[in-house]
Amino acid sequence: MTTTEKRPTKISFPFGLYLRQLFSADTYVRFINPFSFWRRYRINHLETCGELDTVEYLERCHQIKW
Repeated sequence: MTTTEKRPTKISFPFGLYLRQLFSADTYVRFINPFSFWRRYRINHLETCGELDTVEYLERCHQIKW
């Protein structure tokens, strides 16, 4: 890759959630460091995905009418 070529950068960091947790009154723990927030966000996401029932999820997806 030369210096003239530019690749589009996809940023998947949830900036809105990060800023909201900084200024929200209902959050007990505030993550000032964005890397700490990102790590906790991914852990929570994985825990939520692990709790989902796959069969129920797929049945709900099947019931959605396009």
